[in-house]
Amino acid sequence: MNDEPASRKQIQYAEVICETLHLDMPINATVSEMRDFIQLYVRTFKAMTYDPETKTPYVASMLHEDALFFIKENKAFRGIYILWTGEKVAYIGKTVSNVQRIMSSVCERMKKRALTHLSIIPLSNEADIHIMEVLLITRYNPILNGSCVTEDDSVIFKDIDIDIHSLEKIMLLKPEFIKEYFHEE
Repeated sequence: MNDEPASRKQIQYAEVICETLHLDMPINATVSEMRDFIQLYVRTFKAMTYDPETKTPYVASMLHEDALFFIKENKAFRGIYILWTGEKVAYIGKTVSNVQRIMSSVCERMKKRALTHLSIIPLSNEADIHIMEVLLITRYNPILNGSCVTEDDSVIFKDIDIDIHSLEKIMLLKPEFIKEYFHEE
């Protein structure tokens, strides 16, 4: 039995399960306890968030053809991704292995906020990916980056300015889902 505190990844996954199923989050759980909690509820969670016929997240049916094309053509994508709500930066994340990380991130964050677009910054060096994510989160303070958001101005990154607003924006959702599902214009 592992008595170490639950890992950050376990805690994040459990938070999404708790939010979806309206459960109380285990407090100060060990690795073993969190694993048992996740195993107990993961089938119910997947049943509520995945289409049983296609075995894909329900959000996949809402994706715009531009997003689907990006996924198909960039399976091995490595770098930074930015999720937008209109013109506002909603979330900044990274993937060091594949485009599926972006899609799981979209599924997680769609429960909290309407996401309309996706931008990417391809990077091949893993160290650059980690550093760039921190730099951009510090610079833009996206609302869905939670505990990383700060009111402090960065001292280290103050002279580095990357304008993510000039990046190409890939339409993430079909327009009818933006208007109807999220009740937005």
